[in-house]
Amino acid sequence: MEGESLVEVLREPVPPALLAELEQAARSLRVPLRTVLLAVHLRVLALVTGAPEVMTGLVTHGRPESEAGEEVLGLFLNTVPLRIDVTAPSWAALVRRVFDAEVALMPHRRYPLFEIQRASGRSPLLDVLFDFRDFHVYRGMPGIEVVDQEFFEQTDLPFATSFTRAREHGGSSWRSPTTGTSSAPSRSPRSGTTT
Repeated sequence: MEGESLVEVLREPVPPALLAELEQAARSLRVPLRTVLLAVHLRVLALVTGAPEVMTGLVTHGRPESEAGEEVLGLFLNTVPLRIDVTAPSWAALVRRVFDAEVALMPHRRYPLFEIQRASGRSPLLDVLFDFRDFHVYRGMPGIEVVDQEFFEQTDLPFATSFTRAREHGGSSWRSPTTGTSSAPSRSPRSGTTT
């Protein structure tokens, strides 16, 4: 219909051999798999936009850090901007740079995106989103077996990338919902980020 955004979703399983290589890279660099995937995401954005510095929205998980924090019901997600210069002499150096940026961002992971946008004077501030989910909390829960999962997610951002880890049924998958008429981000003049 006229005036409505088109939403396309590309979903692909990550081949087991590739996942094993990514996990090995994460172990050898002593970082989480999420960081390796985020570095790849940022490098792809740089290649698509032609910009050496890119910004993405990083979905953060702000679950309470207490003894029973994993058992608390609720949505503890937020998105914070992460800007990185991806010019690095090697993949290992890029992954380390991304990890250092993630660590520096940790104290601010719960600061609401709408407040960040208000303080910056720009709304929307982000055009691209990265999310990594690992449903480890369901492993070992008595009486619960995850046999399949289906997601419905929608965002007001033109491009989003999600990696979902569910070891119970086939490893990881990559999902990219996009809005608009193009499934590839393009250079945005307003922020030097991607749209």
